[in-house]
Amino acid sequence: EFIRLREDAGLVVDILEGYPDFPSQGVMRAGGEGRALRYTTLKEGEFTPFSWGYTGELPRFFKVYFATPAYFSQGWKPASWQAFFTGEVRLEAVALSRYQVLGGYDLLKKEQKPARRFVPAGSVYYFSHAGGVQLSQQVITEDGAALGFGQVMIASWKPESA
Repeated sequence: EFIRLREDAGLVVDILEGYPDFPSQGVMRAGGEGRALRYTTLKEGEFTPFSWGYTGELPRFFKVYFATPAYFSQGWKPASWQAFFTGEVRLEAVALSRYQVLGGYDLLKKEQKPARRFVPAGSVYYFSHAGGVQLSQQVITEDGAALGFGQVMIASWKPESA
């Protein structure tokens, strides 16, 4: 998907190590089309990084928003939620659209990857638990985590009866 940035908007790239002589500002090519971009190095404290991760105990009622597609062996759900949470969770509701078919080409094996059905980005899963539940890993997908699948954001929700 292509997006067009607005005036005074940009992207932040964090280079931790490996480029000690990288110029502090300049112009370079980037993206699939090699478009020109202007860059500048930010000073310490100019930007507060955003963290996708969630640490600590999850709220008693929490929702999981999928920012990227996720693969589950059972279609819209995994074989077990225990792979992603430290305790027993109850799935209360799901808001999702139809599945998204993704495949691709394996450059290493030089063959087409099989097309599979993924839960689409934008899907929201509503959970509850009795207490003491945490995320056991920072992504929720049964395959493709290294490719960026299963990136989630978590927030609390309030049931109507509570």
